[in-house]
Amino acid sequence: MAKKKDTQWLYEKRAMQNRFIAIMEYRVPIRDLPEHIDAPAMSTPEPAIYIRKDSDMTKGLPEHKARAVRFGLFTHEMAHLQFSDFYYVGKVCEDMEPWEVPFFKMIWNVIEDPAIENLAGTFIGGYLLKSLKYAIKRSYDISKPIQTFEDPFEQCLNALIQFGNMGPFKGYFTDAKAKKCTFEAIPEMQEAMECGDPKERVDISLRIFEILRPLWEEKAREMYSSMGEEGFEEVIRGMLGAFGKSMSEGSGSGEEVDPEELADAADLSKGARRTTTFKKLEEMEAEEREAYESKSKSEEEEEILEEGEKPEGKERPGGSDEETVVYSDEDIDLSTPADYDPEEYEIEAKAMDFFDRLIQSEIEIDAESTMPSREAEIPDFSEISKKYGMREYKCKNGFVTISNPETAEMSYNRIVKKNLGHINSCYKKLKALFAEEAEETEYRSSGKISVERTVSTTVTSKIFTKSVDPKDKSNMAVMLAIDESGSMDGSRIERAKEAAINLTEIFGKLGIPTYIMGFTADTSGADAVHRHYVDWTNLKAERYALTSIHADSNNFDGYSIRYASKLLGLRPEIHKVLIVISDGQPACHAYSYGDGGYRDTKDAIREARSDGQVVLGVAIGADIDVLQKMYGNDFIFITTGEDLFTGIMKKFTGMVKKW
Repeated sequence: MAKKKDTQWLYEKRAMQNRFIAIMEYRVPIRDLPEHIDAPAMSTPEPAIYIRKDSDMTKGLPEHKARAVRFGLFTHEMAHLQFSDFYYVGKVCEDMEPWEVPFFKMIWNVIEDPAIENLAGTFIGGYLLKSLKYAIKRSYDISKPIQTFEDPFEQCLNALIQFGNMGPFKGYFTDAKAKKCTFEAIPEMQEAMECGDPKERVDISLRIFEILRPLWEEKAREMYSSMGEEGFEEVIRGMLGAFGKSMSEGSGSGEEVDPEELADAADLSKGARRTTTFKKLEEMEAEEREAYESKSKSEEEEEILEEGEKPEGKERPGGSDEETVVYSDEDIDLSTPADYDPEEYEIEAKAMDFFDRLIQSEIEIDAESTMPSREAEIPDFSEISKKYGMREYKCKNGFVTISNPETAEMSYNRIVKKNLGHINSCYKKLKALFAEEAEETEYRSSGKISVERTVSTTVTSKIFTKSVDPKDKSNMAVMLAIDESGSMDGSRIERAKEAAINLTEIFGKLGIPTYIMGFTADTSGADAVHRHYVDWTNLKAERYALTSIHADSNNFDGYSIRYASKLLGLRPEIHKVLIVISDGQPACHAYSYGDGGYRDTKDAIREARSDGQVVLGVAIGADIDVLQKMYGNDFIFITTGEDLFTGIMKKFTGMVKKW
């Protein structure tokens, strides 16, 4: 019997997906976690986020609190995709034995989880941050005492997870080696939790990996030899799942948070992050320090329990309702339960109402609307043919549709994720540039008198003011035309595709109308063929079509540039920018004579500029001399993939500044 579809859960996942887009500005799918994976949530390299609706984290909770936990888990995985350096983790693993890799990934996840949770406050706030805190508290509440586990490595892992969640240990160690390794690892873990550099956190995890080697190495060898590589990592995932954790993976190098931003915006409320958590020896009161230093090594060793025995008259080292002290070479105290306020991690009614409203909004949107169809007519501009005398050139136009939206979405997101740092940087620069547009006041020797200037001690004849109108730099439309001729095949077309995606992301965030068109010639029964990918609305769903940009036949540049210019000319914006990406001199049946292609294209560029449009030529590995003669000063030559995007944006920003 088919399983009944849970409509409410579908809308909840959709709400998560839309929150992700709003915050991260690219899309990832939110999916159900497969039954065979024992974890509440995880992320994958796709990237995608998987969440289990009913897990140990939500067991026994009323639905509104269970939903808050799930949004907290979603926020945690979003923080992974924002801050974790998955590329560097993979690189570190290349130098390891196959049986070491899953254990390193497991340890890195345990160390990385509290670090990204502490960093979450630098890019989110409000109810999502509250839901994350609630999920952290829930994870701690359902965790078992350390002595529940017999295996030394599992005792250590449980203690580190509890420390990362809230600070205090629950229960006590029954294995001396487990306790010793845990206490040696905690100062390193604390450093990772306060670190904004994702690569450095991987390096710290590698040190902890080695500290804990006596606990896991023999176990790993035996497991690997008994079952082989197949299924080995799955067993490790299950081991981590027993602690309510997952082995999250993803793509990208993670965002580095600078120390100032970390100090200003990071979430420092977790027990293990509070300033009272660890006291350095030099910060202790004199009496406290004397008592601390008087403790001998032999006395410390006596406190490490062996074979589960509890010495008479001694307190257990740890516990949810008593002080836990870590003695190590670092001279630090571990926080007590009094160092954090559990109520701070509770989820209030307003937050639960917020998530309920998110779901309801998705239901209402679904009931009201469907995705807008691309029914707008594409103009032919038949008058362009008149430029070519009696020749009646045939032009074919059409919107590009994608046959497999899910695959296109994955490809698109992979490119955005790879370039997210550059995208955000360019967006911030342009946003700051546009923010300077506000009406300015200049001081002059005539105009409206300034009272402030007349009473000022500064000697100046410029005591009159005059308002200067804003330049309306952001009042623009951008048209991107991409050469899809056969010579663009290979790396050139891939670089052009990547640049198109990056540019449409930036202009979409800035609200600048953007149109992207590919052009080729002498194919599909037409002299000029134009493939329309993104129209002026620049909808997110339309951008996925950009992944199908590909090289084809010839290039009728003069005709296609005139067409793009006509389309751009229909826009009402003050500033109109036409960017043409090409790899060489125009070549098609229409240019069968001498330098006809060169002269025709140069004329088309001149005509567009005479209409007040800015035309920027971008050459990829092409005949630089010929193209530069056609485009003049507004021309850039690109040699590498990375330069294409940054080069266009640098030139574009320079042009905007001059307006």
